[in-house]
Amino acid sequence: MDRSETGFNSPVWIISRTEDGERFRPSNWVERVAEVLGSFPRDKKLEYSPFLRPVFHNELGRCLFVDFPALEAIAPGIHDYVAWFMRSNRLTSIACVDGRHGTAASTPGPASAAQDALAS
Repeated sequence: MDRSETGFNSPVWIISRTEDGERFRPSNWVERVAEVLGSFPRDKKLEYSPFLRPVFHNELGRCLFVDFPALEAIAPGIHDYVAWFMRSNRLTSIACVDGRHGTAASTPGPASAAQDALAS
């Protein structure tokens, strides 16, 4: 499959909400997914990758920041895994534009629960 056709070709925040507006469980899913690209330097403390990391968004709460273009270049398998995880769990996302959120979208698809999260 050509990755450019998957719709996962820009940086996004994946929100802890499904397309139906339900909170996604378990609550530590963000850290679990981010750990796949984390590393343990000499001090043995987990360091998340700048391309796949947990974030707290003031409007959206706990999110997973994913730089899909960077992942495609450095870790295509992880790019595919995160895209699969997002799609199979029907998670919503917000496009990341210069560190700010852009258009709300499902995985990928029409605007949905993510817009509701921004409105409330």
